[in-house]
Amino acid sequence: MLARSHHARQCSVPKSRCSSGRSIHSWRPAVGRKIVVAVVAHGHGHGVASATDLKKQGFVGEMRRVAMKLHTKEQAPKEGGIEAPKQKRMPPTLKGYQQFLAESKVVYETFEQIMQEAAYPEYAKFQNTGLERSAALAADLDWMQEQYSLPAPAVQEDGPGNTYRRQLLQLAKDDPQSFICHYYNFYFAHTAGGRMIGKQVYQVAAAVLSTLTD
Repeated sequence: MLARSHHARQCSVPKSRCSSGRSIHSWRPAVGRKIVVAVVAHGHGHGVASATDLKKQGFVGEMRRVAMKLHTKEQAPKEGGIEAPKQKRMPPTLKGYQQFLAESKVVYETFEQIMQEAAYPEYAKFQNTGLERSAALAADLDWMQEQYSLPAPAVQEDGPGNTYRRQLLQLAKDDPQSFICHYYNFYFAHTAGGRMIGKQVYQVAAAVLSTLTD
């Protein structure tokens, strides 16, 4: 989640630092009294807080309790409140993974384009953060084409990548606060959850690749 400051006399996207799943947001309201709010960001580091800790956390602790109940028991064994839905197994393929990378590249290019163009001055603060992914994805796609003699994947105008792209461009134009929240959730959810998913995909993909190289 991303704390947002709305004030009749001042409205800006707060600066933030993220370390070990915790973001610190600080801003100075019009009355001149500095307020520092600690927001617990979802970093997949689940644990059960004591009653004393929750009391100290105030509304943040309350939000966390509600949020954790929306997790499945597989995601958060101690605090998850719902059963994981049964999903059909989808064994990964090289072609399918290549298409996923191509669609993802479109999305990351859009985020980076929005920040570089900076239609709102707050967006400029998110330029060259080190989180940029489009260049790395392009390199991955080139490697796959060369390594496995795969043709370049076709990204359709009505496909998931470009559909998402249009939604991002519209949101960034119409509602900058919501867009920044979405940016935060997208990048940090993918950073945390992507590590776990990537490990599982790698284990399966490695087995598939071994059959192709044997």
